[in-house]
Amino acid sequence: MLCLLLIAAALAQPQPLAPANHGGHYIEFYDRESSSPPRLVLTDKSGVTREVDPRADSTICSVQPDQPLFNLREMRVSLGDAYRALLRFDDDLGESVERAELILTIKPGESMPVEPFELAIFELTEPWPEMSITWSRQPAARDAPLATIRFDPSDAEVRIDVSASVQRWLAEPESNRGWVIKAAAPLAVIIDPNVKSADFEKQILQLHGWAGSVDAACDQAAREGKLVLAVIRAGHTDDQAMFLEQMLLSIVLAEPDVRLLVRERFVPVRIRVDPMALMNARGGLLDALASGSAAERQPFLKRARPLALMALHPDKKPVDQLTNIGSFDPSMIHQFLLAAIAQSATSQPASAPADPWKMIMRGDVSAAKASFQTAEGTAHQLGLARIALIAGDWNGTVDLCDKLIARDDAIADNARALRGIALMRLGRFDDAYQTLHDVGDGADEFHASAAAYYLACLQQRRGEPKAATKTWQRLSAGRQYTAPYAAKAQARLFYSDGVAMYECLAAVPRPAGESLEIRAAESDLDRIESRAVDYLLSQQRPDGTWPNGLIAMYNPAITALTGKALLRMRSRVDEARAARVDAAVEAASAVLDKFVAESAANSAECFSTAYVLDFLLDRFEQDAAGREATQRAVELVIGGQCPNGAWSYNPDFDKNWRGGFGGWPKTDKGRTHSMNTAPSMLALLRARRLGLAVGDDVLSRGRDALLKMRQAPARFTYTYPDPICFAEASQSIGRAPACEQVLLQMNAAERTDLGLSIENFMRYRVELRKPAKVTQAWISPIGTSSYFYFFAYYHAALVITELGGEERIERLKRLRDDVLSVMEADGTWIDDEQIGKVYGTAMALLIFDLARSE
Repeated sequence: MLCLLLIAAALAQPQPLAPANHGGHYIEFYDRESSSPPRLVLTDKSGVTREVDPRADSTICSVQPDQPLFNLREMRVSLGDAYRALLRFDDDLGESVERAELILTIKPGESMPVEPFELAIFELTEPWPEMSITWSRQPAARDAPLATIRFDPSDAEVRIDVSASVQRWLAEPESNRGWVIKAAAPLAVIIDPNVKSADFEKQILQLHGWAGSVDAACDQAAREGKLVLAVIRAGHTDDQAMFLEQMLLSIVLAEPDVRLLVRERFVPVRIRVDPMALMNARGGLLDALASGSAAERQPFLKRARPLALMALHPDKKPVDQLTNIGSFDPSMIHQFLLAAIAQSATSQPASAPADPWKMIMRGDVSAAKASFQTAEGTAHQLGLARIALIAGDWNGTVDLCDKLIARDDAIADNARALRGIALMRLGRFDDAYQTLHDVGDGADEFHASAAAYYLACLQQRRGEPKAATKTWQRLSAGRQYTAPYAAKAQARLFYSDGVAMYECLAAVPRPAGESLEIRAAESDLDRIESRAVDYLLSQQRPDGTWPNGLIAMYNPAITALTGKALLRMRSRVDEARAARVDAAVEAASAVLDKFVAESAANSAECFSTAYVLDFLLDRFEQDAAGREATQRAVELVIGGQCPNGAWSYNPDFDKNWRGGFGGWPKTDKGRTHSMNTAPSMLALLRARRLGLAVGDDVLSRGRDALLKMRQAPARFTYTYPDPICFAEASQSIGRAPACEQVLLQMNAAERTDLGLSIENFMRYRVELRKPAKVTQAWISPIGTSSYFYFFAYYHAALVITELGGEERIERLKRLRDDVLSVMEADGTWIDDEQIGKVYGTAMALLIFDLARSE
């Protein structure tokens, strides 16, 4: 029991108790690109009404202060004021308005508040660009709200009287800057009720005593006999964290075992790398830090790319490093820290504690284990189980706890908590759920807190978000404020989708003696592929889907691409894995069959329809019984074709796009994309070759659209018809190979044109990685974003395979080696941090499969 009291006391912070709250809930409104856009209804003095089209809308978010959210397919307003919605209508409002009413349609979702709440709308006083507006650059607003309304979760829409604004704008047209909608009285999501949700990041940062600079950290470490823990992170400012660092702070550094170990044995320091500098650096991270202090431009940084951890001696000599962290597994980071302590002679305390529970807290795990092994009593058996859990020996933890749970005392409840966590890490989610659910009142605060937190994680995974939210709210409120997992519970409430996407519940097994950070090598490809397959299998949700991240329109596409990757890997895994692959693919097939059966042919997102059709065609080649569903998928892809013959995100986007903001010119011609058109056409061409019905007109219109987008061989505009943009050879490499592949298959281009697209890709491809894991903004030297990387590599690999020739093997090998070089520490992959690891890992496996083809 002593260990548990010590841990709880060590993590306790004497602050006021926090009430339960709902600040993480948010309301979603359909945006102007949807089929139910915002409406401004104007009524003149004679009673005649008319509607004005919205010109711009956007969401801004305090936890992603420098991230434009133009790709979010709805407007959000959160009760904790983390999300705000901006909206602007046409300047042409007529001559006279007696009444003006803003009508917003509610989009149902699990995030919906459970009780009525007040919203406030404010007039903006400064202009704002829709495509690049962010929280940190939001326009000023009037001090007093234009209106405050009571929102009820049962309402289908929100109606706001905005007559005063519109009448003012008629008198002073230049004052029409639109509105911002936000919570009238924000509810706190964080633990401290006196801190607003916008400051949650600061609350998480305050869990650790960060040194102000590398020099200060080293001086303190020398005085206290500690190591330095450097967090190499991307950031626009020194005091704000970007998305991946937010995940590191919330998932890993808030984990009680990690928090205690860092506090006891390390001096932490954050080293910022400016994204723009990183994007344009020629000599690696050292050059990217050129704008920082001289103390931070150290040789040990040369190999580290954000996000990375480095353990340093007080003299700045590296002890160990963990690079490519997009893998937020507290156990892995804990083991990294323990290994650094073991390797360092300078981190030994003047007098080590004799109590084995205190030894665990300080990271002296070997000494604690030896002490427990020579002691008697069940409490010491519990200590050995805890050490096994820390070491990642999940089976050993289960075996030890099985001997303790038959007891009728607190030891049994504590053992159930450890056993449930170990079962979860093994991927035995149903068993883990039941075990954690059975943890009784006899558990001490530490184990009760851990059991409650992970039980809620499993509740969310099982499709029980309301139950999970209530569990996290209870954990972070009332007397449990000081509970070790209270901070992580608040992070789950606050960051919601992000933490759910990135927190590793199941761990991929690691062979005994294997290095903590997976090192990629060609000779290890079989092992690397098997680990990636294990990861994908462990992440499939009970409903057959895989987590996407924060961009809902990609959900079916990611399930389809992951299913396709597993199909491709099936012949190269052992019999046990093959059986699990079969079950996973069958579950994914059922989900996608349902998707094509229930989706409207003229409204589905085209990235999803293209890749869903491609997956179903893989299945159709093996089993013709899937013809009906596959033909239905063909119709979904065709339904997304826009009037000009190309594809946009969806037909509504093309229909509603008007431009006039963020550098995009005004247009009444809509907007389609070469990047959307090529995958749709490739899927349809493949369907036709396999005997499915695809009309000549559909294909010829798509071909003609691509020819109009084509500025020269291997050069395609990103948008069409207006503007023609990002069409240089270097800027086109993300989409030109797929576009030229379509044209060649339709006899509308030469084979040499397809070859040129690959020559350009091989020449400029290194630039594609620069924005990866850093930003979705198009700020790289060739105007690409983080989400281009795997899309571009996968389609380039497909084209190289189709081209064949003597260069095929060497080119595919170079692509494979590129992908291996950016593997995460746990053997997964990421490009866009908001789409996540499942997508990146599935795409990497598809590229490996093509590289293995003979």
